[in-house]
Amino acid sequence: MLRGEDAHHLARVLRVEVGQQYEISDGARAYLAAIEGVSKNEVRFRVVEELEAASALPPITLYVALIKFDRFEWMVEKATEIGVERIVPVEAARTEQGLYAAAGKRVERWRKIARESSQQSRRVSAPVVEEARRVSALKVEGICLRLEERAGAKLLLGRCRGRRSRFRF
Repeated sequence: MLRGEDAHHLARVLRVEVGQQYEISDGARAYLAAIEGVSKNEVRFRVVEELEAASALPPITLYVALIKFDRFEWMVEKATEIGVERIVPVEAARTEQGLYAAAGKRVERWRKIARESSQQSRRVSAPVVEEARRVSALKVEGICLRLEERAGAKLLLGRCRGRRSRFRF
């Protein structure tokens, strides 16, 4: 059963009808389900079958510098579509003043964008969008790849350990 904003969207905007089939997810598995009933703020489904699970992607955390919010929202959408597991907004050296402070007001919007993008790209679950952090507060583990905007800069790829790796964000 689906309630609230998503149910309202299905019922009133998309005008779903009994018998139509949709792919739904419980956050762990995906199912093919048929609509059994529709009311103003509620849609009831009947599971037809469990769908085959997609191949698992490696767990990728994207630490991304805070940029102007319309561009950041686009990045959240695209990162979700390619399968990123976690998105961490970071106040970087060149982050415009005020974006870090305003990020706290935007994180719920970014989470909604991630959820909607995961639905559109048929992911079982949305990536986690964390609260913005300062570079000094990061604890990065695993393999790091740092992207550099300067043409001709050498590729930096290596293991990250501890609070600050040899890579600067």
